[in-house]
Amino acid sequence: MVLNMRGVRPDIMLRGDMAYLAVPTLFVWGDKDAYAPPSSGQSLARQMPHARLEIITDAGHMPQLDRPNAVAAAITGHLRSAAPDNPGA
Repeated sequence: MVLNMRGVRPDIMLRGDMAYLAVPTLFVWGDKDAYAPPSSGQSLARQMPHARLEIITDAGHMPQLDRPNAVAAAITGHLRSAAPDNPGA
């Protein structure tokens, strides 16, 4: 769902299209998100073939602000696991 100052924008709903993304995807969700519970992230991740959900404890709707180090660690781990093996690099 996309939300701006004018309200919800149903014309920009991407949930159905996301199922077609075949790239490694990480959803980072705060366990105390008051706008969308972690079950929303679980639902999104289940729809995508290469997605996973990382739930950040003691974080709300913006876990990158609440727990930046935990989010950075989740992203770093995801990038490492998603990167193709490249012994020549």
